[in-house]
Amino acid sequence: MPQDKLATRTALSRTAIQQAESGKTDPHFSTLLELARALDMDIMVVPKALRQELE
Repeated sequence: MPQDKLATRTALSRTAIQQAESGKTDPHFSTLLELARALDMDIMVVPKALRQELE
């Protein structure tokens, strides 16, 4: 999805999207949730002990 469309769907600036994609910033969890929602995705928080089983 183009950054400008994602920015519109999330009410974030295009610059914020660019910085998150490039790793220049460490986005807040709420920002990640908004990005996931806009991309029709869920975020799963998994205990480290179970991570290998899920991979």
